[in-house]
Amino acid sequence: MSNAAPAQAPQQRRADVDSLRILALGLLICYHTLLVYNADAWRVKSEYAGRWADYLIATLTPWRMALVFFIGGIAARFMLDKMSGLRFLGDRAGKLLTAFAFAVVVIVPFQRYVRLDEAHLHRGDYFEYLVEQARFVVRSDGIWFPDFAHVWFLPYLFVYSAAAVVLFRLASPLCALLQRLVELTPIWILVLIAMAWFAFIEGWMLPTHPMTGVFIDDTSSHLKFAPLFLLGALIGKSPAFYARSMAARRNLWIAGASLFVANVAAFWIANHTAGGAPYLKAVARGAYGGDMVFAVYVFGQTVLNRRNALLTYLTDAVLPIYLMHQTVLIVVADKIVRRHWPLAAEAALLVGATGLIPLAIYHIFVRETPWLRVLFGLRPRLRVESTSMTHADPPEAPSRDGSNSKVAVLVAAYNSETTLKRSVQSALAQPEVAEVCIIDDASSDGTLALARALAAEDERVVVVAQPVNRGPSAARNAGLAATRAPWIAILDADDYMLPGRLSSLLARAGAVDFIADALIRVPQGAEPPPAHDGDSALHDLGFVDFVEGNLGLDRGPLDLGFIKPLARRAFFEQHGLRYQEHMRLGEDYELYARALALGARFVMTGPAGYISVERPGSLSLKHSEDDLMHLRDCDDAIARIRAYTRREQRALERHRVSVDCRLQWRRLITAVKTRNPRQALKTFHSPSVAAYLAARLGEQAWVRSLALVRGPAREALP
Repeated sequence: MSNAAPAQAPQQRRADVDSLRILALGLLICYHTLLVYNADAWRVKSEYAGRWADYLIATLTPWRMALVFFIGGIAARFMLDKMSGLRFLGDRAGKLLTAFAFAVVVIVPFQRYVRLDEAHLHRGDYFEYLVEQARFVVRSDGIWFPDFAHVWFLPYLFVYSAAAVVLFRLASPLCALLQRLVELTPIWILVLIAMAWFAFIEGWMLPTHPMTGVFIDDTSSHLKFAPLFLLGALIGKSPAFYARSMAARRNLWIAGASLFVANVAAFWIANHTAGGAPYLKAVARGAYGGDMVFAVYVFGQTVLNRRNALLTYLTDAVLPIYLMHQTVLIVVADKIVRRHWPLAAEAALLVGATGLIPLAIYHIFVRETPWLRVLFGLRPRLRVESTSMTHADPPEAPSRDGSNSKVAVLVAAYNSETTLKRSVQSALAQPEVAEVCIIDDASSDGTLALARALAAEDERVVVVAQPVNRGPSAARNAGLAATRAPWIAILDADDYMLPGRLSSLLARAGAVDFIADALIRVPQGAEPPPAHDGDSALHDLGFVDFVEGNLGLDRGPLDLGFIKPLARRAFFEQHGLRYQEHMRLGEDYELYARALALGARFVMTGPAGYISVERPGSLSLKHSEDDLMHLRDCDDAIARIRAYTRREQRALERHRVSVDCRLQWRRLITAVKTRNPRQALKTFHSPSVAAYLAARLGEQAWVRSLALVRGPAREALP
């Protein structure tokens, strides 16, 4: 597998997250089916019940629910980044709480109702049972509750989601720091922390505080699942965590297999020794469960990250099937366990009925019925592609007369002698390229000589030599002035394009002003990845999506601050659009945000072949305080272009605060180095900045402690 990680296009549903969600709920269905054969008492018990089923159950129990909450956190992060906090909470309430209420009031009570005769109780009218008895079946601390059964975790997900809104909206700098801490921490330390925490809960919390499934009285569940939900939200859009976890996937899988054996062995020892060896069992279960969460996560990224028709169907169907499965299981089991069928026939019928009957009910009654869809936690209308985000209609096809099929590629180069040739040749290999303009920004090496040599070899190459170094903005403006092609493409001097990239984008450009493809990241020195079968749909990129995609908190797979779109020259000329030459940091952000504010239609698609070369130290903080100040203040200028909606205003303010936090961190470093306590105190000028700086100071302490086990640590990015 390539070590290049293709970035995701915005407004695209994550196939791996959907697959893991289906897997997680599917495992819960398997778990509940196995409970029929559990040695301990359950709602229905087969005559074949015994310890053999307990061993199978023990392979799922340490991590099955942990995976649900971990995936829930990842999904919440993506939803938070595309909608307002109130809209997000409304969406979560409409799905999770509606489904929970419907299941508790209508679906779950039938499980006990069909078993009343087993308890020698009169089984009268079901409606009478619902009104008179069903609400008094679970007691906790003197309070009677309805039976929450297998849907107990839905309110947990909602409350954790609400907490995430508060945390990510009101303390985004703190979240950015927490994400960075996770990214800085070696993957094996994160796994060890999870293993130790799970072992602590298994051995020391559960014996005195068992999991209840009742939110207000469930300390152990909250201690286990809330941190996992937060971790999922922090790493959901982190390419750094993705890359490191993928690099460690084989070790995670080997550790998972080894710990599986240890867990089964500890379970056997606990069942065959005096006293049960509780702490050995707890340590084994905790270690196994902690590793498996990470192992299954990378399994989803490696094996399940493919969208197809079946995945789209099951994404919509999985929650209704889950809500119904346990009731169906108990109703069917209640009828067949008394018939003394062979174990194989009994188990096959249970498994088949538990999966197929809810699937049939969903397909026949729920899938196309709006009011039933709402009750089962779905949107009222089934979408053609069941996705959490709406994508743009495909624009009209471009004309074929060649008038808009020519591209000018601008390559700003500074001391790029070692990479420039590959970059330029990759552009010249695109048949649609009319001009490649190399702008030498007063390099001190052989970049200019190489550029002139390339121009001598191909008449399409134009060379512009800047007399003094003025930065990438001035260089690109010079390239704009020196070229005439109707489309403009930006290519960094150490990046390159795969064959067919421009033809793929132009074929879908239609009437748009900007079209960008998601980056494909390749570490320096690595070979380009094989052809990537990415998302080919076009997705409108709005002003809010773009601005929020450039927050320090959102340094995720979208990479909106680094995209290199094709741009229509006519839009530049119509609006006098040029790069701000005083900016050496975030100049792309400023240009694209200004274009969107001016009404540009900007679309994105999946990876088409732009290779972004990741260079060691390329993101190190060499930016001056002036660079950060110019980036912060550009939001004020953008805010004056037109009237904005409240959501757009909030996005601009969040971006401004995010950059200001980084600026104040640089100023704090300067104040500490110059021993100026008064200037240091001035940096804590707002609650958001103060929270960020306090977290950064804590991060530096953590980084330095890690140096004891992995060598000296360099200063992290603000």
